[in-house]
Amino acid sequence: MLKHVEAGVLRVAHGFPYDVRVYDQVAPLLVSAGCRVVVPYLRGY
Repeated sequence: MLKHVEAGVLRVAHGFPYDVRVYDQVAPLLVSAGCRVVVPYLRGY
């Protein structure tokens, strides 16, 4: 789910992480729960 921030005439959506390191703590938990984890690195895409 995306969260939005109203900034004047701009509506900014937050949902996709801006930095690959946000997965550092979550990925091992998901793997230990049996999930397949792929951590995207799309800097500059």
